[in-house]
Amino acid sequence: MIREAEEFAEEDKLAKEKIDAKNQLDNYIFSVKNNVSDPEKLGKKLSEEDKKIVNDSIKETEEWIRGHSDATKEEYEE
Repeated sequence: MIREAEEFAEEDKLAKEKIDAKNQLDNYIFSVKNNVSDPEKLGKKLSEEDKKIVNDSIKETEEWIRGHSDATKEEYEE
């Protein structure tokens, strides 16, 4: 049983790193989205055109995440 745990330890570590990378990207998207839409933060400093560019990038990234559930840690970090 201990040998099995040791065999799967590396696999578990890689899975955790992948999940952590995805969560970091999700959190970053959430933060940027909130800052752009908040008139007290970045929202008041950006033009409507810039907000559209940022929001389009956010949407594109969210769609990429949904379509790439098998992505690697490195892909999430790019």
